Amino acid sequence: MHATVSIDPAVIGGTQLKAGTYDFILEGNQVVVKNDDNGKTLVEVQGQIMESKKKPESDEIIMERNQIREIHFANKTEYVVVKG
Repeated sequence: MHATVSIDPAVIGGTQLKAGTYDFILEGNQVVVKNDDNGKTLVEVQGQIMESKKKPESDEIIMERNQIREIHFANKTEYVVVKG
């Protein structure tokens, strides 16, 4: 699964991301974060796949303070809880 989201400055897996657009790619239980501009991998973090009853219409990031906690994929019931 793949989500492309524009964010304000945020932290994922201890890595600071600047404001911008990023690709969040689920590979098994691993979330790979890439810069949308150049495709460079910035960080890989562990995630746990969860099920929701709702399907969001667009890709979404759920944050707590400035930490990315969840990644929701457009039109999918599965989402990822970020570990760490």
